[in-house]
Amino acid sequence: MSYGYEPKVWKEKARQHWQEFQPTLFNELSASNQLEDALHYAVEQTWAEMQSLMSEGFQAH
Repeated sequence: MSYGYEPKVWKEKARQHWQEFQPTLFNELSASNQLEDALHYAVEQTWAEMQSLMSEGFQAH
């Protein structure tokens, strides 16, 4: 399994997840044309958190 930075894949997974499990948020962001920015931010934050964990010795398994 790859744990590298795959922003396009992560963005689509987040989109699907929000649409299924956070439909109100998803619809509000879509209606206000903020969905893409929010997804981009979520991907960047996730990657930053993963890098932080890995630098502290966390190993994906």
